[in-house]
Amino acid sequence: MFFRSENWATKITARMGLHARSPEAKVLSRLILWSEKQTDQILRAMGKPSLPKERAALEAAVAMARNATAVAEVGRVLRIDLDEAAKFLRRCRDAASYLALDADFVDIVMTAARDRSADPENRDAEIEGLTTQAEVERMFMTSVGLVSNMSVVDRAAVAYGVALSWNAFNANFKSMDDFKHLSVREREAFLDSLQNIQVELEKRGDRHAGFGVSLTVMFLCAVPEFDAAGINRMSDQLEPLNREGFALLVR
Repeated sequence: MFFRSENWATKITARMGLHARSPEAKVLSRLILWSEKQTDQILRAMGKPSLPKERAALEAAVAMARNATAVAEVGRVLRIDLDEAAKFLRRCRDAASYLALDADFVDIVMTAARDRSADPENRDAEIEGLTTQAEVERMFMTSVGLVSNMSVVDRAAVAYGVALSWNAFNANFKSMDDFKHLSVREREAFLDSLQNIQVELEKRGDRHAGFGVSLTVMFLCAVPEFDAAGINRMSDQLEPLNREGFALLVR
C-alpha cells in the first residue's frame, strides 16, 4: 500500500519535471504521503472508508498550497522564503490537476481551477507551472469541458457564475480592450472584486457558481498576454455559458 502511494507522489513530482532524488521531489513526496495519512485517519475516525490511493495522492497534492504546515516545511527544508514555498506548492497543485484530468476526477480539477484563479501570479497572466499559451489554453478548455458532463442543475449554476462575473465586467468596462489596457494594479483590483464574488458564492454553498466565476477569472488573466486567436477560442467556449446564465439573471 505504501508503495502505491509513493508511486503516485513520484508521478506528480515527475510531472513537475523534478528529478526523483532531488530535495524538492523528496520533500513533496514526503508531504503528500503525510497528508494522505492525515486524511485517512480522519476518515477512519468518522467511520468512512479510505480513499483509493490515486485519488488520495492527487487530492493531497492539490490541497498542499493551502496548507500552512506544508508551506512552512517546504520553506524549512529547501531554505526558501514562505512566498517561494507557496509558489512551489502551487506548481505541485497544477501538476496534480493535470493528472486528475487524465483520471477523470472532475471534482479535483474543479478545486484546482478555483484555487488557481486566486493565485497572486495569475494576476499578470502567469499560471504557475503552465509555461506556454498552449498549456494554459488546454487547462482552460478542459475546465470548461467539465461542464458538459454535469447535471442540468449544476451546469445552470456554473452558467450563473459566468454570467454574474461578466455582468460585473460589463458594468465596469465598455470593451475587452479597455480592460486589456489597464495598469496591472487596476486589473488586479477588478480581479480581486471577482474573487470576492466567488468566495461569497462558495460560502453559501454554491460551489458550481463559484467555479463559473473562476472560469471568467482564468480567461481575464490570459487576456493581456494571449494572441487574438487564443482569446477568441477561449471566448467562444465561455459565451454559451454566459448566455445561459444571463437568462437566469434576468428572471
